[in-house]
Amino acid sequence: MSEPYGTSKVILSGGGPQIVTGVDWYKEGNTRDPMPLSSLIYLVLTRALLHNVQDHKDVYLQTTCLATLANLAPYIRNLHPTPASKLVR
Repeated sequence: MSEPYGTSKVILSGGGPQIVTGVDWYKEGNTRDPMPLSSLIYLVLTRALLHNVQDHKDVYLQTTCLATLANLAPYIRNLHPTPASKLVR
């Protein structure tokens, strides 16, 4: 039985990183490989920030995304190649 479009799975391990598989709804970069949940959150938040800066200029959204990224920073380990390339651009 096939899964509906946009279905992702999170693999929870005992104390290890949460791995997300099947991220086919994010079209920028190679996200079909399994990646840590923190890498996916980083991708989504940076995309929201860039879209906000270019189009909407909503100060509240920008502040919230930056604060969330700052809180997430100590927990990012084994960054997936797609968000790593966006980090250095």
